[in-house]
Amino acid sequence: MKLIVAGATGFIGREVLYAALQHPAVTSVVSLSRRAVVDPRISNHEKWENILLEDFRDYHPDAIARMQGAVGCIWAIGGLLPKFSNYEDFRNANFVYPVATARKFAETLAPKPGSKGCFRFVYTSGALAERDQQKQLWTMRESRLIKGETETTLLNIASTTKDSFDTLIARPGFVLGKGDVKSFLLSFTGEAKTITVEDLASDLIDMAVHGADGFGGLNTADNVALVRRAKELR
Repeated sequence: MKLIVAGATGFIGREVLYAALQHPAVTSVVSLSRRAVVDPRISNHEKWENILLEDFRDYHPDAIARMQGAVGCIWAIGGLLPKFSNYEDFRNANFVYPVATARKFAETLAPKPGSKGCFRFVYTSGALAERDQQKQLWTMRESRLIKGETETTLLNIASTTKDSFDTLIARPGFVLGKGDVKSFLLSFTGEAKTITVEDLASDLIDMAVHGADGFGGLNTADNVALVRRAKELR
């Protein structure tokens, strides 16, 4: 089974890439990034190759050819507005790029209608994403609305491609790393608000490999569902 990981140099994407390479059902992984992936855990791994992209709206034929045979993509690119230097970069990372990529993969990598199999696009969203674009929000408004807009658009892409392309959405809360004080303090808030990056990576790979089976058949998993599924997967 071949998977694609977009955003392999980021905090979440890097862990997803490492976990995917360890997964027994995954035979190969293609990572997508703007810069070289530097991680001693995966350097020269026999199951891994990386494709460098200048623009996640532009997939040249060679890149598509190298990704042929993949059954899913885990999208781990994005972030809150304060992370970006301007609104255009923020919107590109959180909406333009994942939507353009999903449409391209639905066209070029998903099985043809009537054939077996389904390409799964797993989108890493956020716990407070809001799909209702008219809703009044008092905190993190831009970040929440753009995540919700992306979710809706990706689900619509899946709805128009019938059985050949599926969208699955993970809505983690605070994603905890190892060894820092913030992670230690947040860990006491429980499964409703936090998840470790290792557990999230396990969930995202499970979605790409098995679809929504581990989440009651639902295409959107909140933080509680993600934490509970990760416990089952351990």
